[in-house]
Amino acid sequence: MAGKMNLMPSSANATAGETMTAMKAMLGQFVPTGNPDGKQIVTLRIDLLDAYPKQNIFGMRELEELSENIREVGVTDPIHVRAKGMRYEILSGHRRSAAAKLAGLEEIPAIVENVDDADADLIFCDNLYHRKTLLPSERGAAYKVQVEALQRKAGTNGPSVSAVAAQMGTNRKEIYRYIKLTELVPELLDMVDEDQMPMRAGVAIASLPYEEQYSLLEVMDEISTAKIDLNRASALVSKYKEQGLTEETIREILVPTKAKKKKEEFLKVPMEKVQHFFSEAETPAQMIETVVNALDFYNRDLER
Repeated sequence: MAGKMNLMPSSANATAGETMTAMKAMLGQFVPTGNPDGKQIVTLRIDLLDAYPKQNIFGMRELEELSENIREVGVTDPIHVRAKGMRYEILSGHRRSAAAKLAGLEEIPAIVENVDDADADLIFCDNLYHRKTLLPSERGAAYKVQVEALQRKAGTNGPSVSAVAAQMGTNRKEIYRYIKLTELVPELLDMVDEDQMPMRAGVAIASLPYEEQYSLLEVMDEISTAKIDLNRASALVSKYKEQGLTEETIREILVPTKAKKKKEEFLKVPMEKVQHFFSEAETPAQMIETVVNALDFYNRDLER
């Protein structure tokens, strides 16, 4: 890695741009060479980095494993940032930055991008798709950010979903389903992420207003065994559209009341009253059949 470059202007008539460049260099910017992409890689102090504003909707998992790898081989893939005053905003590489700090590093290689907010969103999302695992909630949030960024760039609500679908090798319906998940309240969204509720069921429940979603949560807390599959989710949405949802209707859909079986009634006749009509060889079942047949014959005789 090249040493720290002296970017302080030698002329007394240095421009404001040169002065700013020099100040950033003094704060920890290094310029190595040989980047195959043709982009300048600089080395930045980690304490000058700020998370991207939308990063809070995504998890920071597997840091320990990544940190151990960084201790052994360093950060081999530079992060992407953009300048924000005298600091830098991370566009991609939040986990690498956090893991590097955890590993005890003070600096990290970075590519500084000169991009607007829409392009920053697209770089941010593109990096997320390269993660080993991406929760349904994270994928839905990423698709939403990406679609909105494309809409801002194109100035239309039309082709952005199709463009994202084509890029991700899927279809528009799948993109819409994931984006719909972002309308779930956090507790229900966690259930989808933790495989406690099927994604398609979560998409259906997301059609309900927040008030009904929280009512659903209250009933589920009350009935700890209650589960939501696609059939129950569809039933909840249909009932809401028909007449609205109450805790009672939610309870009935989640745990239907079983119809009570009508108790079978018996006519008991003491054996000594009828024993003399039958032989000793006849069983109780044969006796019952004979009695029923006799009553039927008697009833037909009365109707003549």
